Amino acid sequence: MLIAREIALAPNDKQAACFAKAAGTARFARNWAPAEWQKQYAAWPADNGLPKPSQAALRRRFNAIKRNPFPWMLEVSRNAPRMALLGRLRRPSRGLSRKGSANRRKADAKPAKLHARIANTRSGAPHRFTTDPTCRFHIIGIEDLKVRGMVKNRHLSGSVADMGFFAFRRRLEYKAAMRGGRAVAADRFYPSGKTCSDCGHKLDDPPLSVREWTCPACGMIHDRDMTAAISLKNMAVSSTVSACGEEGSGPTRKRRTKPASAKQEVSFDHVCA
Repeated sequence: MLIAREIALAPNDKQAACFAKAAGTARFARNWAPAEWQKQYAAWPADNGLPKPSQAALRRRFNAIKRNPFPWMLEVSRNAPRMALLGRLRRPSRGLSRKGSANRRKADAKPAKLHARIANTRSGAPHRFTTDPTCRFHIIGIEDLKVRGMVKNRHLSGSVADMGFFAFRRRLEYKAAMRGGRAVAADRFYPSGKTCSDCGHKLDDPPLSVREWTCPACGMIHDRDMTAAISLKNMAVSSTVSACGEEGSGPTRKRRTKPASAKQEVSFDHVCA
């Protein structure tokens, strides 16, 4: 499985100063490139003897001015202004060759920004929701849902599709394993919301509109969502490996290999910081 890791830097004062210089040089190059391109583009039609605006010509011009009048650029790596310059070279040419007003380009950019924000939210929310429980709990119980059937409900299809249950479960499982824990998935037909958490009595199939019910065996009043959470917790605990190495009995899928009965001690000081 391929996963990504986010690394936070903790530079000292000298390193922070170097980073600031590199960022300032890159920002200067990023702002200088469009203005210089516009200048060359406007001057070339009047005098064809001047070099035609191009990426190569712009880079040569930038290298010529680094020592004078901007010698401070030599204090940082040449990659700092180079990468910023290359990233901005395509944008001025594309903007000048496109027909239409500036307001038209702004209008075209609004849907793109909206879609980018939605995509970033959908990608970032599952990571936040799965990191917190795997940092705080060793065993996590989840339920295998029939998503294909849920999306057929026109009242729930949009919300279900936005949740991304598959990505949520995948991230929860590998993050739990990475931190020494385990995510236990109950079968999709496991009666989590209709099993009494006090006496274990199973209620007949109630409709989804019933969110609260009373156990006919012991009289306990149950909230359906809370009962499902308690049942999943009990299932996850009973399905894990016991201290003596016995495999617990629970409505979970069988593992290909039996895990070793060893005590696991994991430190989360750096992982969950």
